[in-house]
Amino acid sequence: RQLSIAAHPPGTKINLHTDSDTYVKVHIPISTNDNAYFNFEDQQFVLQPGKMYLVNTNALHGTSNEGDSYRTHLFFKIPADKVNEIIEMKTL
Repeated sequence: RQLSIAAHPPGTKINLHTDSDTYVKVHIPISTNDNAYFNFEDQQFVLQPGKMYLVNTNALHGTSNEGDSYRTHLFFKIPADKVNEIIEMKTL
C-alpha cells in the first residue's frame, strides 16, 4: 500500500501517537545507533538492522534518537483487515 524510507537525525523525536487509520506497519531498519529508540506503548526498543518489526499503528508508538547518527529505516503499511489474507497467500 505504501512504501517509505525515513531518516531520523540525531536529537529528534516523534512523540507517542496513534495513526488515524489502523495498519500493521512493517519496519525494516537500515542503520541505527544504540541511543535511537522506537517507543511502543510503555516500552523502549533499539531496532536492529537486518530484522523486521511489525507495529500495530492503533497502539501508541513514536521514536527518539538520542544518538549521534541517523536512524534510517524502510517501512510499509498493510491495512489491518488484509493481514490474514496476505499471510494465507500461496507463494512460489
